[in-house]
Amino acid sequence: MMRINEIIDRVVEAGLHKLWYSLLMHGFKIYSHKIAFIHPLEEYYSFNLYHMQPAFYLLFMGWCLSVFCFMFEVLYFRLLSK
Repeated sequence: MMRINEIIDRVVEAGLHKLWYSLLMHGFKIYSHKIAFIHPLEEYYSFNLYHMQPAFYLLFMGWCLSVFCFMFEVLYFRLLSK
């Protein structure tokens, strides 16, 4: 019984069950003739700064808005204190 548990642990730690499952699913895709449909989330892709560009634009707009609000607040209280 201990030997069986050890073998199962090694198979799981090596990721062989995931490999066997992916090979089985690949075989099903070939058998069903739907191999042309590729799901983009099934594989890894390169994530670079181009994908982060909208986040940087949003960050820059937030900084500009905060600087504008700060300058408005400083000028407003200077004029009010006179």
